[in-house]
Amino acid sequence: MNALIKRTCSLFSSARLVNRPTYFWRKNKISSKLIVISVLLGLIVFQAFRISTDAGAFVEIKPVDYGRCEKLYGPTGSEDINVDRINRVAFISSGNGREAFESYRSGKPGQVADGDIWVLNLSVADSLPRPLKVDAGSKFHPHGIDLLTLPSGARELYVVNHPARDQHEILIFTVGANHGLTLKRRIHYPELISPNDIKAIDTDRFFVTNDHGSPQSSFMARVEEYLGLSWSSVSYFDGNKGSFLLQGLKSANGITVSDDRQTLYVAEALGRSVKRYRRGKSNRQWKFADKISVDTAVDNLEWSDDGRLLSGTHPKIFPLLEHFDDPAAISPSQVIAINVQKPEMTVETLYMNNGSELSGSSVATLLDGELLIGAVAETHFLRCRNE
Repeated sequence: MNALIKRTCSLFSSARLVNRPTYFWRKNKISSKLIVISVLLGLIVFQAFRISTDAGAFVEIKPVDYGRCEKLYGPTGSEDINVDRINRVAFISSGNGREAFESYRSGKPGQVADGDIWVLNLSVADSLPRPLKVDAGSKFHPHGIDLLTLPSGARELYVVNHPARDQHEILIFTVGANHGLTLKRRIHYPELISPNDIKAIDTDRFFVTNDHGSPQSSFMARVEEYLGLSWSSVSYFDGNKGSFLLQGLKSANGITVSDDRQTLYVAEALGRSVKRYRRGKSNRQWKFADKISVDTAVDNLEWSDDGRLLSGTHPKIFPLLEHFDDPAAISPSQVIAINVQKPEMTVETLYMNNGSELSGSSVATLLDGELLIGAVAETHFLRCRNE
């Protein structure tokens, strides 16, 4: 009997030893799958939260009025506005707004009518915008613009132009009598990947932001958007050739410099911040100084006459994308003013609206208390007086 019991126990023990590895392998395999699934779900939730945060999904729209605002019609899209403070006139970039945006994304810009440059006389209270005749020598879909006034008093207008999808150029116009434009130079260089805004610092010398690190038509551009990658950049053209000046930016958009050309400011739209750089020994050398978080997607940058940095911004990105698809879908607008005079930059909101007055604000300028607010896809812009 004892021998039988020992033999039975021995066989049972052997069976357990044989089956134990299989049991633990199956158990560990299930545990590993659960861990992988949990990690993937965690990453998806984190990424969704990050994208929502970058897009302003949790931002509360609190109306802020800036006096009395008048709607001015004319430009189809007023994406960028630049003010000539000496002659008191505003230049307005009109790239045909929604139609151009959609065709640019789809790759069929040839089907869109050319855009325009408009002017508005700020010396007359009831003036209306008027278009300038522009002979660009190619398809004309203007984006960012900048007016350069030379020591002689001569003026040049620098324009980012998209003649076709993934085809970009900088057009330089001389500004003549009655603000007429004559094409002076057309510039192409490889570092114009996805140009957005421009800042001229001298004749034929300028900075340009690339809002993507890859061409708009590429798959990697979509990857960059959805993953919120810091792949955009700033390029510099020295009069003869272009080069990258700054890289590793998160959707670089507006750009400007201080009057003494020693400080550079770059708006990061999806980064929801404005970065400040100090000049080194040359225009090719800039060192990061600091940044200010503004909790809104910063677009073009312009100076007010009292030395503040202004931007028309997009508090919420998802409604903006809906607005591009459907004119009836409104998108909040916000104008911020950044005080750069103190060591630490500060920001305040000058205007905020849910989009019923103006949707998708992209630029703001301020002269003698009069605020101009432009928008990417609207058929009007705002002229506000703080009375």
